[in-house]
Amino acid sequence: MADLFGTFVEAYATGELDWSIGEDIPGRPPVRNLAHPEIFGMPGHMSGYIGSDGGYTPLHYDSAIVNKAMYLAVSGTPPGKTFHGYAVTPIDDDPWAAARLLARCAYNTVQYRLTPASGFTEFAVSMLGAATEIGLASDQAQRLYSSLLEAFLATGILTDGEGTPRIVVSGRVVSSDQGDSAPIPAARVTLEVASDVLETGTDSAGNFLFELDDASATSGMLTASAVGFYDVSVMIPIQAPAEGAAATGSVGIVELELAERPAPVLQWNVSPVPLEISSGDSGTVRIALTNAGPQESQLAYSLRPTVSYTWYEIPFVWDDLELKVLPLHLTGDQAHSSGLLLTKPFPFYLGSFNQLYVSTDGYITLTEDTTEAYRELPIPSSDAPANLIAPFWADLDFGSTDRAYFYYDSSRSVAYVQFQNVPDYAGDFRYTFQIVLFPDGRIRFYYEEIPGAPESWARVGIQDGEGREGLEVAVIRPGEAPTVPRTYSAVELAPSVLPSAGLVSFRDLEGAAEAVIAGGEASTLDLDVSAEGLAAGGYQFQIRAETNDPTQPVVYIPVAVQVE
Repeated sequence: MADLFGTFVEAYATGELDWSIGEDIPGRPPVRNLAHPEIFGMPGHMSGYIGSDGGYTPLHYDSAIVNKAMYLAVSGTPPGKTFHGYAVTPIDDDPWAAARLLARCAYNTVQYRLTPASGFTEFAVSMLGAATEIGLASDQAQRLYSSLLEAFLATGILTDGEGTPRIVVSGRVVSSDQGDSAPIPAARVTLEVASDVLETGTDSAGNFLFELDDASATSGMLTASAVGFYDVSVMIPIQAPAEGAAATGSVGIVELELAERPAPVLQWNVSPVPLEISSGDSGTVRIALTNAGPQESQLAYSLRPTVSYTWYEIPFVWDDLELKVLPLHLTGDQAHSSGLLLTKPFPFYLGSFNQLYVSTDGYITLTEDTTEAYRELPIPSSDAPANLIAPFWADLDFGSTDRAYFYYDSSRSVAYVQFQNVPDYAGDFRYTFQIVLFPDGRIRFYYEEIPGAPESWARVGIQDGEGREGLEVAVIRPGEAPTVPRTYSAVELAPSVLPSAGLVSFRDLEGAAEAVIAGGEASTLDLDVSAEGLAAGGYQFQIRAETNDPTQPVVYIPVAVQVE
């Protein structure tokens, strides 16, 4: 689609619709042609499609098929000619007017209908759906739809291997209670055709798609259901493919609107008396969940154990790694080290890790980090690096100098990472700070030199592998004098309990539990707690409950444990 939008932008700027790519680069010929990809050895039909198959496919190779379809929709096939047996009528007799309509349709499709997992078929039916919903007059919308359908048939996107049009039923599931027709992801959609029942789910944009094998079917029952909504069923006509070059196939685009059920109300109960366990033994905690909402409501919940962290300031000390080890070979901007081995795994949230990775942006991760550009993000965030430990996450730049040190004290199983005299990207300040990881899960940040706040902001904190749980210690904004961190200061982050994997789990389930409770009903779950490796004392776990209760979307249920 980048080629297509680039062509449209160029046409808007120059007033000329030019399907060549790269023709204006001095000293070299064009690199691609959307109208005739075959000139450059690229396919214009699905018969030449490669797909990745787990290997390498040139970025613009298979996408040439989509480019060809878009060109055909704008220009059509010459009078009396076909492309792979199909004649294509242009969207408009004026190619520039056709391109403008196609651009509107393509923008709507990319912006609102596609997901990263969408394939060529999903793209085709999404374009056809957009053609009828972008506010065009009915005759104009029908011509746009027909031209696109013919182009997708001609390029094989909507035909089988023998060139016969495929029977495709697709659409979206949306909420009828919101004016913007908000999509409903993860809805369950079934299609009953004769004796067959097909089932699929909607993607994040609410889209679904079925491909039918039975060409004799004339109708089918389409049903959509989603937690928190009433089910909807509609009978839809199914048109068998016609024969010959004029075949249009059957691309049904159905929008199913679901009405919301009454809101659920979450109530939970767990014994306030701590569970008593002998060290090395295990016990059970029972958690009761109730949907106190109306009878027709549905409470969807997902539970999983988690560990809470707290932070507090500690006395500053400085064990200078420059005097102990050579620096890591790590330079540049947004660069990452290879894995650095920890002899004893470090416990973090509900995992344990035997490697760490250093980033030049002032943080480490416990799993490999592939971040390629600096982004200022809150903690926690699913877009932030996973398993993040950030004493000073900012847009820093090592330049051509090695500025990070790593030392592992094997006698104590303590890991050290030091950032030495690291400039921020703008070159205003230089920072020196250190991370210390202890085998019981404690984390310390020591700050020898924090002269000011960088222009890129900076954040101090930690988060788990999914970006759901985290602790943000500080946000350092430009122009502010940071109180934490500051020069010659230090903080410790301590977990509520030793966060070793397998310490807490739901019985007969793998780490988490999820289900739906009808209004007025309740459910109980058993939580197994192991005291293996815990010294005598009191501990506090948390169970994170994510629900569709609008007043309690996230609840933390405390679980108290007393180890004897």
